Amino acid sequence: MRGDTIFNSDHGLQYISEEFTEEKVLSARDPSIPELLADGWRIAHRSWAAQLDADKIDRAALERLVVTATRDGALHIRPVTDRDVPAVLDLDGPTINAYPGGVATRHAALTPKPLPTPLRVGWGIFDRGDPAPILAVTYLDLMPGDDPKCTPVAAEVDFTVVHPDFRHQGLASGVKAMSVLALMEAGVQTFRTGGAVENVGILAANRVLGFVRDEEWVTLER
Repeated sequence: MRGDTIFNSDHGLQYISEEFTEEKVLSARDPSIPELLADGWRIAHRSWAAQLDADKIDRAALERLVVTATRDGALHIRPVTDRDVPAVLDLDGPTINAYPGGVATRHAALTPKPLPTPLRVGWGIFDRGDPAPILAVTYLDLMPGDDPKCTPVAAEVDFTVVHPDFRHQGLASGVKAMSVLALMEAGVQTFRTGGAVENVGILAANRVLGFVRDEEWVTLER
């Protein structure tokens, strides 16, 4: 179901789809939930958010994740560049429906925009070849600080995806670990991420990285 209309309601965010199904995304602690359930809404999905602070990062553990993901150098991990955009789109298209959780965690299809930009960056794991196929990618949005150079101080993961043939092999953990290590060196102090409760793979990846869940959300439908 695609949410075509979004507006702020009295309770969180509300969406109306082209099939006239309403959706609300609320904090799991929202006191209005029992009343909404009694009014005919149902909980369709649960999602979460998590944080990793730079001073809590286990650098050695993340470096091991990178080594494992790249199979001791058999695969290549690096930032995504403009040249990689076609390969990223080739990965994004077939996996666009691989994000469970409904409207709260839905991933919008990428468009051929160049990378990097000052506030949007990506890392990928690439196979060998020219052009090199991309096997996993993570995109992050950066939040600048107040210094004159607007140095990024926080990063939020937009999405992470792995080619279906290479899942459950540590690639998601590895590519996210590389992005965290690189951005930490660049001065980023806080990392945010999130996903659907039923996405057990990304939950496991974030636990290994050290992310701590601090928010939970519910998506209600009627």
